[in-house]
Amino acid sequence: MRKPDELREDEGKWFLEDLKTPLTDSKLNEHESKINAYEQKQAQVHEAIYKTVSKSAFLEIKGEATAAAM
Repeated sequence: MRKPDELREDEGKWFLEDLKTPLTDSKLNEHESKINAYEQKQAQVHEAIYKTVSKSAFLEIKGEATAAAM
């Protein structure tokens, strides 16, 4: 799963990096849901990898932020 695009705030309104129109409340909630789903899947993959690698490999990869970086 690809990480959702970052948001930027300007004068109390939220924007996707590539858009000039502020996000509506429903689009902002949808984006937050995508971020939550992404983070949950990352945590699940981290856990699966941690359970299947040796202790020495674990020590090498434990600080990586994403499953892809592991």
